[in-house]
Amino acid sequence: MFCIINFNTNNSESLSWNLGSNIEVFNAELFTIEKAFKIAFERITKFTKNIWVFSNSQATIQRLQNCNLKAG
Repeated sequence: MFCIINFNTNNSESLSWNLGSNIEVFNAELFTIEKAFKIAFERITKFTKNIWVFSNSQATIQRLQNCNLKAG
């Protein structure tokens, strides 16, 4: 995951977690999005206007919109 604060690459950081070799890609995508939201909410200030989380996984986005959907 890559994090940029205030659109300034000088304030950017790259984060990674070892999820093991058996995790499905779908679950890894969900994990990463959850982490992104947790990190964003930890860094919210009174000056925060927008939080953007990007994902290129349509299945993950659909799953977040409808909790009844399953992977595959």
